[in-house]
Formats: sequence, C-alpha cells, structure tokens
Amino acid sequence: MEGWTKSRLCGYKPAIAIIVALLLLAIVPSPAAASPLEITNVSSGNITETTAVITWTTDELGNSTVYYGNSTELDLSESSSDFTLNHTINLGNLTSGTLYYYRVSSTNQSGNTTISPGNETFYTFNTEPYPPRIWGVSVGDITDTSATVTWMTDRLADSAVEYGKTLSLGQSIYDF
Repeated sequence: MEGWTKSRLCGYKPAIAIIVALLLLAIVPSPAAASPLEITNVSSGNITETTAVITWTTDELGNSTVYYGNSTELDLSESSSDFTLNHTINLGNLTSGTLYYYRVSSTNQSGNTTISPGNETFYTFNTEPYPPRIWGVSVGDITDTSATVTWMTDRLADSAVEYGKTLSLGQSIYDF
C-alpha cells in the first residue's frame, strides 16, 4: 500500500461516483407511475343540424379527444392538445337528423389515458333535422265560423295552426 499516492486515488473518483449513484438508485424507490385520470360529467349540447359540442371534466390536467361516428366504428375524431380540467370539443360537418355514437378520451401529463365510457358502450346524440322552410302563407275562404290557411314547405311535414282573437292566440288545430 505504500505505492498509493494522492494522485492515483483521484483517478478512481469517477468510478466511485458511478458506484455510489447506482447504489442510490437501487436503494431509493422510484416514484409510482401516476394513476389514470378520472373522467366525469360527459355531455353533448348545443346540437344543431350539423354541429355538436362535447364537454367533460377530469380530476387532473389532461388533453382532449372525442372519437365519434354514425356507427359504433367511431371512424372520426377531434382533439385538443391543451392540458385542462374542463374539456370542450366542437364537432362540425355532421349530417342532419343522424344518430352519432361517441367516446371521450384524456391523457394526463404522465402519459396515462382514460377513455369514457369503457369498452362496448357509447354515448349518443342526435343532430336535429332542420325545420321545414315555409313560404306562401295565405288565408282564404273566410266565413263567420271558418277560414282556410294554406302554405308551402320544402319537404313533407306535419301541420299546425295556432289562432285566436288576441295575440296570445289560445287555440290550435293539428294535422299529424
């Protein structure tokens, strides 16, 4: 041991540092992976003939994806990469009067993904069919006890006329 000098000992410092670091890694437990986030309050709203808004909340920050389609294949998607607790995705170019199926998905900053609802189930919404367009309204054949109201529409539709002696109307007749 007499041959060891201070300069030779310094040559082993990097090896000693690596050994100490490896020992610390073996002793100190690694942090547990964050658990998947929880998705709640999923809803569809502001539904029109061709648009819908899907919203949900998460218990921790996550991004937002809606998988949707007019079948359970869910062949369409819209996403936002913003990390948030309150998620909003606007869907456009939908077909009027169509049933849509959808699921929502969020991934937290640790990379854990949650999809709601789970496999084999879906949320749904219907786009509103546009109301018929009406024109050519006229009133004819007026007598003391009756009148005929006519109009045209751009497609087949049920009919209803509300009438009365005041602006509050109060009476109606339907043809369904």
